[in-house]
This record gives sequence, C-alpha cells and structure tokens, in this order.
Amino acid sequence: MFGHNGTNTPFVTSDNPVAFRTADDTKWLRVALDSVGTYTIYPLAPDLLMYSFPDEPIHENLRKFDGARSPQAFTDGEVRFENTEQAFMASRFVLSPCNDFQDVRQFHATIGTKPCPVPRF
Repeated sequence: MFGHNGTNTPFVTSDNPVAFRTADDTKWLRVALDSVGTYTIYPLAPDLLMYSFPDEPIHENLRKFDGARSPQAFTDGEVRFENTEQAFMASRFVLSPCNDFQDVRQFHATIGTKPCPVPRF
C-alpha cells in the first residue's frame, strides 16, 4: 500500500530507510523479520511512502489496498511522526529535500543515542 503526502512537509529518509513497526502500532523495531504481524515502511519520495504488510489475519482488512494508494492523505502531523521513524532507524544520516531537521533532531535526542549528523540532501 502507498501513502500519499499532500503537505508542505516532505517525508525524509535515512541511511537505514526500511522501518519496522509492530502489528499493534505501539513501537518501532530495528529488526523484525521474525515478529508476527510486523510491517515495513519505506519512504520512496518526499510525497510517497510504501507500506508492506504480511499476509496475516491481523492485516486482512488492508488487502483491498494492495498495490494501491491509500484513500486518505497524510496530515502534517502524521508526516512529522513518520519522519521520527527515520530518525529512529538511522545509523548516521537523515536526508531531506529541505533543510529543516528540527523535529528529527528533537526526537533523536529522546532515543538515548548520540545525535547523528543531519546533512541536507
């Protein structure tokens, strides 16, 4: 499924762009290939994310969106939330088409790691 960003805030990416989220949406995981229901999020462009859901009963209501764009566009707050995911996944770099990393830096400081260099893309 593809998520569309119609806001002025772009999706960012990182040097480790594939993010994993638990099936209940409560947390992100750095590695989750063997976790039941966990799905992946991959930013493809500043206005497009790809979600990959496993073929499991918990996600069965999403099958109708397989290969399609979600009918609901992201809000600015949702885009900013998705961008923190990239800060969580990043090993060294977060990349963006604009030079605004305030949200990413703020979030990164809360995950207990040394702030990463954040270059302009």
